[in-house]
Amino acid sequence: IGVIGLGKLGCSMFAAFAASGNKVFGFDINPKARNNLRNKIAPVYETDLQKEINLGFNNFKIMESASEVLENAEVVYIIVPTPSLDNGTFDTSYLENVISEIVDVEFSCKDKLLVITSTVLPGDTRLRLISTVRQRKTNISEINFCYSPEFIALGSVLNDLKNPDFLLVGEESPHAGDKHVEVMMTIVNDKNIPIRKMSVESAEMAKIAINSYITSKISFANAIGITADSIENCSARDVLSAIGSDTRIGSKYLSRGLGFGGPCFPRDNRAIQKVIDRTEG
Repeated sequence: IGVIGLGKLGCSMFAAFAASGNKVFGFDINPKARNNLRNKIAPVYETDLQKEINLGFNNFKIMESASEVLENAEVVYIIVPTPSLDNGTFDTSYLENVISEIVDVEFSCKDKLLVITSTVLPGDTRLRLISTVRQRKTNISEINFCYSPEFIALGSVLNDLKNPDFLLVGEESPHAGDKHVEVMMTIVNDKNIPIRKMSVESAEMAKIAINSYITSKISFANAIGITADSIENCSARDVLSAIGSDTRIGSKYLSRGLGFGGPCFPRDNRAIQKVIDRTEG
């Protein structure tokens, strides 16, 4: 297994794969992160990350380039930043840079799989990554692609990776994501979770839609909670508990509290509005 991009999510996946007994190859553009991992030191802080690194230390190797990772691995996860731009779209330049570093490899890529984990807009993976690879006359043109983002919260990344509600897999072609699912099952605790396979574009849309829906639920719960508590003899807790008891709604994220935040929710809301604006235009 290969992991390119060893930030909080990437390093957590990297360490979890190794701790589960997989042979893992990693690369990050930051030399300090590479050196730290070679010395069994977590390059970022995340709950239980150092423990996983200690467990899997003998199973991983840090490489000096993205192409070296691809050469040694069958399934390679690309987990690099895709910052939100002012217009609501995502900056895919880091993803494109990784692709540009591997397009001229001289080894066979026919049986290899690239898994894009970074969040992008619907169409970005095919337009900006897959098309670049398919246009080449080199070995990279035969590589398989899938898009499979993770649903995690900072501070509980490893727990969320091991206990997902489902796996979201966007496939460029039928069965392209099979190896990815097989690899993920080495770290997922519940082997019977749903596997939602679909087109790459459908998976891209599903990722930002799910996060946007959750933020709507949080905002709704806070609005109802504030209103309920302002009414004499009315309890926000009781009202929201009753609402959450309806199976069409559910109780998750349905309590009065802080507004939504973090690195994903706000930007995914901006992103889905951009997608809606595009389709309406």
